[in-house]
Amino acid sequence: MDNMKWIVATCLSLLILGCGESDTPKKPSASAILSSELSAVYTVTKDEYMGPIKRSVEVLLEKKISDRQLAEVAIFIRSSALRDTERTFIGYYLKGVSEPGYWATSHFNPELKVDIKDAR
Repeated sequence: MDNMKWIVATCLSLLILGCGESDTPKKPSASAILSSELSAVYTVTKDEYMGPIKRSVEVLLEKKISDRQLAEVAIFIRSSALRDTERTFIGYYLKGVSEPGYWATSHFNPELKVDIKDAR
């Protein structure tokens, strides 16, 4: 009977320990696949998490891209997060441009909004 109690206690302990949060980073979902053309255009230069609420990302773009392409990049970056956050803010700089500030932004707050600063 003591063996049975030990087995039950061990199983319950393993079950409880297995229910905790995993430290293993999330993998991008299959739906978040970026074309090779777009993946070659950007580099993430900063990626900071402020608890479960906010993630701030800075991206360096090799060239200007369309708002549709920015949305694709934003969705891919958000889906590849190491952990979930309520909001994700992404600022895009253009390579070789020395003007202060972002060329474009995309924010999930919680819905995606893309804004190109020099779009007219």
